[in-house]
Amino acid sequence: MPGPLLLLVSLVHPLYLNRYVVESAPALSLLVALALVRSRRPRLATAVALSLLAGSAVTSAGLQAAPFRYEDLRAAADIVLEGAHPQDGAVLLPTGIRTAVGFYVARVDPGAPRPTDLLAAPGQTEDALGNFGGGVLPAAQATARVLGHRVVWLITYANASARRGATAKAVLATLARCYRPGSAHRFGMVLVERDEATGACGHAG
Repeated sequence: MPGPLLLLVSLVHPLYLNRYVVESAPALSLLVALALVRSRRPRLATAVALSLLAGSAVTSAGLQAAPFRYEDLRAAADIVLEGAHPQDGAVLLPTGIRTAVGFYVARVDPGAPRPTDLLAAPGQTEDALGNFGGGVLPAAQATARVLGHRVVWLITYANASARRGATAKAVLATLARCYRPGSAHRFGMVLVERDEATGACGHAG
């Protein structure tokens, strides 16, 4: 889909996040200016440009009024750190969310209690895998680690992107079957849930 069309649709429903678009704003501005200069119908071009400007201003004002409509990973990390114990586990889905949450977690006191990342595969770095999420354990190992913890914090996006892949599906099914949802917090598209083992699926540590 052409970039300009995506930008227009984003005025109604965000397809681009502001932090990803801001770098291209100068180039887009130059293209608009060039179109105005070379247009054979300058009045129409000016009207279109002003309409886009007005729409952008309204959208920006709305985002400032509710700045974390899409996601607030810092607030999500704060909730976990405030309520977690060292023996708790954490499930971060999709794995790309791990880097963002880890950034905010790393800013607190290193001695603060924090849960164990249950899906992280040891010995595999983000650079080696070429992504932002690091290694992920196979489904069977991941579910076994989950069942080893009485309390599991689920940090995820509240959409289908968090449920792709065999490991994600297996872990979410285990949480639904063997754990009881406790406190839940929503920060835009980010969901933080504290789940506690029911004992229905065997011993949890």
